[in-house]
Amino acid sequence: MTYIDLLSYAAGILVVISLLPQAVKSWKIKSTRDISLSRYVIYVMGLILWVIYAVIIQNGPVTVMI
Repeated sequence: MTYIDLLSYAAGILVVISLLPQAVKSWKIKSTRDISLSRYVIYVMGLILWVIYAVIIQNGPVTVMI
């Protein structure tokens, strides 16, 4: 497994896990009115890793998708 593989896995995991803080917050306060800041921080970190991955593998469509 190369560092490029690890980078793509990390990006995918962060984007998926980014949904959890909002779900936990909504569950705890029994409301969906408030927004979890940590959800967006984790999501943006995942997107940044996706962009880095796309640049490394020179894949324009992945970069545009984001």
